[in-house]
Amino acid sequence: MSAAICCNLLHSFDIPPEYQASPTKERSFVIFFGGGNKWKLFVEKALVNKGWVLSENEDLFHLKWTELKSHIDYEKFQEGKQLANHISTSSCITTKSGLLNSLRSYFGSSAFKEPASEFKKFFPETYRLGDCREQEKLLNTIGKDELWICKPTNSNQGKGIFLIKGKKELVDYIDRRKKQNKARNSTRIVQRYIASPLLLNGRKFDIRVYLLVGSSRPYNVFFHSGYLRLALNTYDNGSDDLSTHLTNQYLQKKHPNYLGFKNDTVWSMEQFQKYLDDEGYTERLGLKPDWVFTDLHERMKTLAYTVFRSAQTSLVPKVGLFDLYGLDFMLDESLNVWLLEVNTNPALPSLYCFARLFAKSY
Repeated sequence: MSAAICCNLLHSFDIPPEYQASPTKERSFVIFFGGGNKWKLFVEKALVNKGWVLSENEDLFHLKWTELKSHIDYEKFQEGKQLANHISTSSCITTKSGLLNSLRSYFGSSAFKEPASEFKKFFPETYRLGDCREQEKLLNTIGKDELWICKPTNSNQGKGIFLIKGKKELVDYIDRRKKQNKARNSTRIVQRYIASPLLLNGRKFDIRVYLLVGSSRPYNVFFHSGYLRLALNTYDNGSDDLSTHLTNQYLQKKHPNYLGFKNDTVWSMEQFQKYLDDEGYTERLGLKPDWVFTDLHERMKTLAYTVFRSAQTSLVPKVGLFDLYGLDFMLDESLNVWLLEVNTNPALPSLYCFARLFAKSY
């Protein structure tokens, strides 16, 4: 399975001598799977074919693969003897506020200090609700009719997200929070909506890439450029339909036309390059013939590594812990690359799409 994801090694250290393996006799290894994870279909097949044994006892394993890190008992975890697929402190990048804090710290920025020029180039302006000073700064920043997006800090699949269309809607929402006694609960961020997104056949899209921390002690970090996720609706920034603005499969599956057009909600990077060529972007913008696989790939890889570096001091290293993250990027009409968020337990496209997209990696 690792061959499908571990295409580009970003970061590696030597293995500490005390944890280097010594030759042993052949033996059976045991794997336990928690529920709710599509990766099981691929990991199980790969490992069982190599002689691994499935366990029904969550305390008996050499490798534990779960959906949630709360299903891993890190106190009982046997470092150097067991493997588990979540790093205990990953929330420093997998929650919206955690990612914001990590990047701000890395770039020496804050809500009240002009961010580093590089930070502004790839991460949309963002504020935390529940922090009184940041909330005040946001109120002084947002324009009358500006479009912003409000997200729960610890959620995925588009759950709890809504658009804020101007200052009045923001003030009304803050007032409702106060009445519901949520004003001090920093569970949401408000982020500037990316204006003029690049569209594919008139539809909004984002790019899901994978960042694999294959080992946390020593660190070994890998990158895969992934695939595109497209909305079914024609883009309209005035639309109140959230599935027009958010491209994840959880929302798109609710669209009445999804079953008939689901294969068109996932594109390969090859399809994307062909679209840029056919629609004249490559010639008009003076792009390399293989821009998607060179400049875009390298930019996303650099930003993925920046995310890792911003969190490295917060990720508790233990021999045997690894983690897979899904990073979501968006392009604007000028082909600037924007980081939207980092997800733990990243979703897969359909089995058909997965095989089609990643077949070359095996």
